[in-house]
Amino acid sequence: MPDAPAGTENVVTPLPKFRTFMLCVALLNESISYSVLFPFVGYMIESFHMTDSKDTVGYYAGFVVASFQFAQFLTTVVWGKLSDKYGRRLIILCGLTLISASSLWSQHQPCHGHFI
Repeated sequence: MPDAPAGTENVVTPLPKFRTFMLCVALLNESISYSVLFPFVGYMIESFHMTDSKDTVGYYAGFVVASFQFAQFLTTVVWGKLSDKYGRRLIILCGLTLISASSLWSQHQPCHGHFI
């Protein structure tokens, strides 16, 4: 095993614990906002009267879940370019604020027209 260069034996590169924790909080927020959709999407489709048959509720629920993921896929490049221009921290905070606000807003909508 080669020797370390002189003067680098005691160099410590600590893990930025707070930044790592905040990134984990951001990922947790995103995963919760995605997974919270599953228990309610069937009821949501039914209560918004998007279909007359209970047999097709799952079909439309699949479209709702897929559209959420497709929208994330389409906006990934935009968020990446904004992150390069304005910095990761600002864009992560902006994304967290928007996903939190939209989650709170969507809980209080009486019909599907308000979602659009």
